[in-house]
Amino acid sequence: MNFKKNKKINLDETLFLQLKNNLNEDNDLKSGISKFIWNRNLSIILPTILTLLFLVGALLFMLLEGKVETNIRKMFLFIGLGAMVLLPFQMIISYLLNKKLQKKLNLIIHTKGNLKKIYETFFNQNNDLKNIEKVEYKSLNPDFSTNKFYGSHNEYLSQVGPAKKRDNLNLLSFKFNGKEGSFIIQEPVKCIKRTRSRRSDGSFRWKTNTTLVSMDSIFIVDDKIKNECNGLRIRSKGILKGDYQTESVAFNQKYSTNIAATNIAGAKFLNPIALDRLSNLNDDNFFALGVNEDVYIQKYFIKNPIYPIGIFDFTKLSSKNKLYEYMTRKIQFEKDLFKRSLEYISFIK
Repeated sequence: MNFKKNKKINLDETLFLQLKNNLNEDNDLKSGISKFIWNRNLSIILPTILTLLFLVGALLFMLLEGKVETNIRKMFLFIGLGAMVLLPFQMIISYLLNKKLQKKLNLIIHTKGNLKKIYETFFNQNNDLKNIEKVEYKSLNPDFSTNKFYGSHNEYLSQVGPAKKRDNLNLLSFKFNGKEGSFIIQEPVKCIKRTRSRRSDGSFRWKTNTTLVSMDSIFIVDDKIKNECNGLRIRSKGILKGDYQTESVAFNQKYSTNIAATNIAGAKFLNPIALDRLSNLNDDNFFALGVNEDVYIQKYFIKNPIYPIGIFDFTKLSSKNKLYEYMTRKIQFEKDLFKRSLEYISFIK
């Protein structure tokens, strides 16, 4: 699900105006956005020009053979080859500058955007977030970055353990049915997989495949559940090898656990209300539900990079007029992720 392309969610005009009113007069942001868009457009135009120069230079070098002086032909060849040599350098410089400007923009928004008030107003006044109150935005890290994992995305996901709280990610804290909770989105992970294949002539060819993985988590503090069920983990059918079975056929067909049939944690956590609720949920992005000091729910997303709460990806921003729409849709998307995760723990009272 890509929030930039998600037209099903109508733009929240109140949120849009709040963002615009808070940031529209900031000269640092205006300057940063102008530089970013200039660099983005340049990163599209320059490669096109350099590629055309290479093609024209090479073509003229061949077509003018025997028709003009050798030095003139060599000049066209030099122009073409020079363009091709410059192309990768230009692309690298544009990428690095783009990354630097993204970091700068997020830092400006982080320090001057009054995001705390905007987030808290938006989430606390949302009527479709049931049993949620006292939402607070905690800004801990303005960094726009990704992590790397060398292997396939399936290999990465196979080694992801129970969710853990982190003190270096922006988060939303809240009260859920009177219990303390928090919501985070982790930095996207670039899963880089290199594979080798044999050509027909016997030589080898290397291919690099990069897949982005994003994850979000909710944590709920519940001492009773922690004492009775700590270590319990629930994932999709067939992933975990515990032989615990519930009285619900629908649940058993949809999920697996990591506990033995005799472990009373299963019955304590998976009561009839929980079984009914979980059996009727069908979120394709569900990753795991469990207890690791806190009750947690994890979701995952493939290909679409989702940055932490309060961090904005402007990679495809083509005009200043779209800035506040991008930010609005990102915050609305975060609310959607939050709401979907809450459905998996709605049975906790």
